[in-house]
Amino acid sequence: MAKVAVADLKNLQDKIPAYALVANVDLVVIRFEEEVSVLYGRCPHRGALLSDGSIEGANLICGVHRWDFRWDFLWESPFLAKENFVETVAHHPT
Repeated sequence: MAKVAVADLKNLQDKIPAYALVANVDLVVIRFEEEVSVLYGRCPHRGALLSDGSIEGANLICGVHRWDFRWDFLWESPFLAKENFVETVAHHPT
């Protein structure tokens, strides 16, 4: 499996959800100090972009209906290793 750049670590703000698009799949990227979580980027309730949400404690809050998700679950995968966050591959559509 080929590595895919998801986001530039230096451009991720602490506890601010960021949008990424990889293989036509919406993702939400969240930085907490030097750790990074990458989650499926759509709320299962209404399909809203979770990158439009906010962080409250250890929860990612959907900006549409306030559903909450744990964002601090770190999937230990070499494909999501910090050194693979090299460049932004997509920006939130405006």
